[in-house]
Amino acid sequence: MDIRIRQAERRQTGFELVDLESLVVEDHPARAVWSFVEGLDLQVFYDRIKARGETPGRPATDPRILLGLWLYATADGVGSARALARLCEHHTIYRWICGGVGVNHTMLSEFRLDSGEFLDRLLTSSLAALMKEGLITLDEVITDGTKVRAAASRSSMRRRQTLMELEAKASSRVAELKQELEADSAAGERRMSKRRLSAAEDRARRVAAALAKYPARAAEETDQTKGDEPPGEDQSGKKPKQERVSTTDPDAALMKMADGAVRPAYNVQVASAGGFVVAIEPVQRRNDRGLAPAMVAQVEQRCCRSFHLI
Repeated sequence: MDIRIRQAERRQTGFELVDLESLVVEDHPARAVWSFVEGLDLQVFYDRIKARGETPGRPATDPRILLGLWLYATADGVGSARALARLCEHHTIYRWICGGVGVNHTMLSEFRLDSGEFLDRLLTSSLAALMKEGLITLDEVITDGTKVRAAASRSSMRRRQTLMELEAKASSRVAELKQELEADSAAGERRMSKRRLSAAEDRARRVAAALAKYPARAAEETDQTKGDEPPGEDQSGKKPKQERVSTTDPDAALMKMADGAVRPAYNVQVASAGGFVVAIEPVQRRNDRGLAPAMVAQVEQRCCRSFHLI
C-alpha cells in the first residue's frame, strides 16, 4: 500500500499572514532598543526629509527604524550594511524592528555615514545616563586597538607615480567621452555614452582622492615604529618602498592582520570601562604606540573628568 506523506512544494504560489508583534517576546532586548530609540530626539533627521505634503517623491524611511536597526545590529556583532540588509529580510527580530518597511544596504550605509556627528552625541548622552544610574563607573578605562579590514582589495593600492599616470589617463578618457557625447546624435548611443562618461568620471574622482591622500600618508609613514614597519619595507636597512594608497578606499592602509596576511585595513582604537565602550576612533597607524593619550583626551571630553595614564 502506498504511503501518504506531505512533500515540499516550493513552486506553489501562496500568501503568508504574519503578525510580527506576536513573534517577539515581551522581554526581548529588541524591544528595549526600540523603546530607547523612541525616547530620543531625532528632529535633526526629520528636518532634512524632503517628502512633505504634496511634494513629489515617495515617503522617506522613518529614521527611528534605521537607528534601531544599527543599534541592535551593533549589540548583535553585525557591522556590515549588506549583512544587516539580509537580516532584515530573513531574521524575525530584524523584521520586527523594520515593521514591514523595506530597507536596503545602500540606505543603511548612507544613514550610518551621514549620522556620524549625531551618533557621537548619542554615545556621550548614553554614557552620561549609564553613569547617573550607577551602571558604569570610570574608575578604570582600558584602551586597545584592533585591525579592521577595509572594503578594498590589495590590488587597489597604488604608488604615487602610478596614480599620477592613472589620473592623466582618466582625465583624457573623460574629455574623450564628453566630446563623443556632444558629437553623437543617436539616442541609444547617447545613453551608452552617458553611462561610460559617468563611470569614467567616477574613476577619475577616486584616483584624485587617492592622490590627494599622499601628503598626509607620507608624514604618517615617517611616524611608524621599528616594531611594526609598513608592508614592503626592506628589513636589511635599505630605503623603504614608496607608500601606496587605495583607489577604492583612500583612507585605508596596508596592515598586517592577526592571521599574518597583509590587507587594506584600519587600526580601530577602543576605550572601554566596566564592559562598555566609551570611545572609539579608527586611525591609519599600523601600531598602537602613542595613541593612548588621544583616546584618554576623548574620554575626558565626554565625561568631564581627568584620567592618569598608567
